Amino acid sequence: MKLGKLKTTSNLFLIFLGIAIFLRVINIVSEQIWVDEAGSIFYVRAPLNKFWAIVINDVHPPLYYIILKGWTSLFGYSVFSCRLLSAIFSILTLPFLFFIGKDIKDEKFGLIIIFLYSISPLSIYYANEVRSYSLIHLLFTISLLFAIRCITIPNNPKNYVFLAIFGALLIYTHYFGIIYLIGLYFGIIVINLNNKKINKNILFSIIIVILSYIPWIPYAINDAFGGPAGYTGGQLSVINLSYYAFVYFVAPVPSNINNPYILNLVILTFIINIPLIIISILSIIGFLYSLKNRDYIDLKNVYYFIISLFVLIFGISIILGFLIPNSFTAKNLIGGLSIIHIIEAFGLYYLFFDKNSSFKKINIKSLKIFNPQILRKISYSVIIILLVNSIIIYPIFRSIYLQKPDWEGCAKRLKKDFRKHDIVVNPYNRQIPDALRYYSDLHDFDLDDNSYILDYGADGIEEFSDEISDEDITRIWIVFYWLDLDDSEEKTEDKLIDEYNLTKVDEYEFRLDIILVLYEIP
Repeated sequence: MKLGKLKTTSNLFLIFLGIAIFLRVINIVSEQIWVDEAGSIFYVRAPLNKFWAIVINDVHPPLYYIILKGWTSLFGYSVFSCRLLSAIFSILTLPFLFFIGKDIKDEKFGLIIIFLYSISPLSIYYANEVRSYSLIHLLFTISLLFAIRCITIPNNPKNYVFLAIFGALLIYTHYFGIIYLIGLYFGIIVINLNNKKINKNILFSIIIVILSYIPWIPYAINDAFGGPAGYTGGQLSVINLSYYAFVYFVAPVPSNINNPYILNLVILTFIINIPLIIISILSIIGFLYSLKNRDYIDLKNVYYFIISLFVLIFGISIILGFLIPNSFTAKNLIGGLSIIHIIEAFGLYYLFFDKNSSFKKINIKSLKIFNPQILRKISYSVIIILLVNSIIIYPIFRSIYLQKPDWEGCAKRLKKDFRKHDIVVNPYNRQIPDALRYYSDLHDFDLDDNSYILDYGADGIEEFSDEISDEDITRIWIVFYWLDLDDSEEKTEDKLIDEYNLTKVDEYEFRLDIILVLYEIP
């Protein structure tokens, strides 16, 4: 490579890296933590002698919690600190995507992939969440890099070993990693079906993964029977599949979003993300035409591998979603972003850098728009708009409108108006939401000592009556949330009102369906 080209590549790499860092840090504390994030924080705040017992009872494998435990022991439990770890995972994904592009074709290909990744809304969103999804994407991308090297440099045993190591780490992070690995190994096997030497390397790699996973298999089996109940996605249907597609490609937002946010989503879709959708469509058109280009014959195996990987991972996940209730959510497929960006990069590379990309044989006037020279001109304009929207408009819009549930406001209200003989009742027959506990601790309100988990049974009501009598309780606060997912508000209120003849004093509503109701005991 000439020195001038190397300098240009380095500069563009640093620019895209800077964009990625900026977009993953700018809103890192603008949104409050929500229930799942708070759960992660409370897991790792447990002392070491209790930490493992808590982790193995979660519905996910333990690797992310182990890393988060070490991270928070060094940098604390603030929202910024905990989310920064996810942002770092997301940022570290970028150079591996560049290496993938470089291995497939050249540095230009790699730069296109990391440009698309740097402004990816799904990646940015989960880079700001205290959950494992950014780590999933990082580990899958590294696994994908070595899988591609198993195809482009098939006789190097190290690639199979590294694929096994990072594949094992992936399935210790999330069970969807198993689907990812099935896709990776299946693609490599099909492409090298008649090569016995390479198949031995593949078999050795698979054995490493299986042996490394043996210690976790009993817990995985237990989660397989009890784990999906931990999700709230419900039975997958065409309607909620379309919602998940929206989340994946346009705007990651909670499904229980209420009416004032619908208009904001429309704005987000049709103003901010339209350029992203257009450039994706143009790149896919380019990709389909590049399949016919003779200069791309040497990439035949990589083509087939990427396409089969896309079909397998997304296809298996969707089929399982229809068959097994609560088993499918879009965020579990975050690793698939790497596959999609590679497919888009094939098309954009063809449009921008292939001098022979013209369709002289197309005589139908209505198809002239598919001429790469015309698509290239359209793409330049769209990319400029896309950069302005992604770097300036989207961060501002997100910080104002796309907010998570207001648990902090709920905690502040409790602290402000809570009296000595009050009690907080959780209507869900389980623990007080971790996010409410987090913000209560942050604002020095002792929620645990002033709350009661109500059991719907007769014994539970009787015990609650004893609690009220022993503590001279005069007022009851009830916390309701996600009312569209649970009908417990009416159930809890009816039981308490009938039993104690309660009088409603006040009701406070907070963002995204959090309701705090205050009752007085006569």
